[in-house]
Amino acid sequence: MVLPDCEKLPPIGSAESKDCVQLGFPQVQKLIQPHDCFSAPGDDYRGTHAVTRSGLVCVPWSHQTEIDVVNHIELIGGHNYCRNPQGTKYQEKEPWCYTDDDLTKREV
Repeated sequence: MVLPDCEKLPPIGSAESKDCVQLGFPQVQKLIQPHDCFSAPGDDYRGTHAVTRSGLVCVPWSHQTEIDVVNHIELIGGHNYCRNPQGTKYQEKEPWCYTDDDLTKREV
């Protein structure tokens, strides 16, 4: 059996991912929890919110090149959930994400 390249998979929870098979990795639920609330600055937020305040859909973290995903476990997995990666020049006061909008590259 050959597994697909994670970079080519659709974002988790998207309509395109409905036919994907979820593998049972232990402890994965500690990384992704379905909630939208967070404590400031949200660097430990692991919810599933994937839309910005203005309504833009977040793109998968693997589709950006400014933050090294390998060094931030919360960004691994092909998801597009809002996060606030610690120790980067991009850290904000709350979780945020990248968008595919030409005018708004990233937003909370």
